[in-house]
Amino acid sequence: MEDKKTLLEGINRYCSPNSILIIDKHGVLRRLVCPFKVVVIIENQVEKKGNIVFVEAVKISDDLFLLYLIGKTLYPYYLFAIVL
Repeated sequence: MEDKKTLLEGINRYCSPNSILIIDKHGVLRRLVCPFKVVVIIENQVEKKGNIVFVEAVKISDDLFLLYLIGKTLYPYYLFAIVL
């Protein structure tokens, strides 16, 4: 439990909620600054598959899952694909 807390504190200290690092299809490391575009790939209660939405912030849950802030709701990252 303490290891998760320490890791989360480190992530929050050194990582910005306003951007995310990705590796593009050419193998180049890129920083996407919020808001960035994503497409819904797994339908959920709020968003339909295929909708384009904007990620306003990137967060980490207490369980160390990557979350996207869209509107006023946090969603797990795996519901979406980044649109470049």
